[in-house]
Amino acid sequence: MKALFFEQYGLPHEILALKDIPLPSMAKSHSLVKMLYASINPADHMFIQGQYGIKAQFPQIAGLDGVGLIHQSGGSLPAGTLVAFRYPGAWAEYALVPDHNLIPLPDDYPMEKATQLVLNAATAYGLLNTRQDPGEWLFLTAGSSTVAKLILQFAVKRKIQVACSIRAGEDGENLEKMGANLVVDSSNLSEMKTRIMDATNQQGISTCFDCVGGQLSTALFESMATGGRYIFYGALDNADITISAPQILFKQLTMQPFRFQNFLDSLDDIHLFYQQLIGLFGDPGIKVEINSSFSLEHYLDALQKRPGEKVLLRMT
Repeated sequence: MKALFFEQYGLPHEILALKDIPLPSMAKSHSLVKMLYASINPADHMFIQGQYGIKAQFPQIAGLDGVGLIHQSGGSLPAGTLVAFRYPGAWAEYALVPDHNLIPLPDDYPMEKATQLVLNAATAYGLLNTRQDPGEWLFLTAGSSTVAKLILQFAVKRKIQVACSIRAGEDGENLEKMGANLVVDSSNLSEMKTRIMDATNQQGISTCFDCVGGQLSTALFESMATGGRYIFYGALDNADITISAPQILFKQLTMQPFRFQNFLDSLDDIHLFYQQLIGLFGDPGIKVEINSSFSLEHYLDALQKRPGEKVLLRMT
């Protein structure tokens, strides 16, 4: 089979190599999955650079989540079952995956949603389930990202008022069509804060889901409501964040991280969570935008940065 390997940490386009290797040997309580598609997420780049919570076991096949058909079963799911999973080694024609990591899907489940279920849709759904009440204001950074767009659509169904930040040149009109009440340009932080306070009647943001950090976070702290919650689920900008003690003390702000794996570990029944999500995410009213897909041989093209676009690796 063909697989994308790395043997040391570094930038993906510099260290990844496409190799022909034998199929993985079957292991107890594992199944061999014939891959169809794998997502390319910020987490994959962080994994390859050694900046992620999951560490590589060199030589390491890249890729953390994907979709495929069970080729050889080592558990209760029969061969031919369509599955999604999150486990290192997805950027290959076959992946050996522990059975407890496999999420079975209906045969006719939309492929564009299957590729986004295990990480992106689950992150969006999990974040909203940390508690967000109808009528409150929710702020999403990196509004053009896949996760932010999913949070937005799930939140609209719960009648939550949503504000999003975008970078200059990104499509704010599309977010408004999805239901965003406010879209602000994060390149002008002073104007951004003014627009947020005006939209919220000077009350500020009840909850912020932030995957950026840096100066954007510093500015948003000043736009939070008393008793507001600030939740970090990513770190696209690793610059320092500044917040004063009075901001925390007198606004009674709560700051906390949301790490996806810790969230999964906290669930009583992971598979029940995913079964609920499969139905919710499968709603035709929830839209997913896949902009392009590339074969393994064209992985360098797939890895090029495309702000606001979703790219897949295809194995067929």
